[in-house]
Amino acid sequence: MLAVEAAEDARLAKLPSIVNQMAAVFVASDIKCSQQYQAALTLGGGLEARKKLSELVTFGCGFLADAGTHVSLISRQGTYALVHIENGAQAGNNGWVPATWVKGASPATRTPTNGKAK
Repeated sequence: MLAVEAAEDARLAKLPSIVNQMAAVFVASDIKCSQQYQAALTLGGGLEARKKLSELVTFGCGFLADAGTHVSLISRQGTYALVHIENGAQAGNNGWVPATWVKGASPATRTPTNGKAK
């Protein structure tokens, strides 16, 4: 079992991770949702910002993944990246993040299995 875990750790170490200066990263179901999340961040930390962020998650516009979660890059569109979550509670899901949040090792390209986020 240790050999399997070591092999998985080595595989993940070669992949980039998603990082955005927070403990959790919002992974959007589409680019528009990612843009709406970015707009909500500009509202500051007040009630309106928290309400907008809660609405985005509640209405299925995306999900939260731990910062540092490893991803494979599926594609890029403008300043956004479609990623496949490789580990953590959201492993197996796809979603959009700003491309600047994809950090670290050379992005591995992955072919989407279902062609859509989450």
